[in-house]
Amino acid sequence: MHNDNEQLISLVCGENIGSTWLNLVDVVLSRGALDFDEGRERIYLRSVVIRSLTQLFPDIFLKKKLEFLKIQREQQILLKKI
Repeated sequence: MHNDNEQLISLVCGENIGSTWLNLVDVVLSRGALDFDEGRERIYLRSVVIRSLTQLFPDIFLKKKLEFLKIQREQQILLKKI
């Protein structure tokens, strides 16, 4: 259902695929509307326009972020063993 306060189109931009993805998540969480579709709670945007300045794959930004998360996870596992 349309809410008058709801923004109809959200523009998401980024320098690369990874930063564009993170910006999309940020926009959905900050501007999204709550809905209960099929008994599940969801956050949605009515319409999104996405623009990435580069479409290189594999994306260096995502690769660095995944490596950081992998190291962080390994540190957490190590700390649990101590």
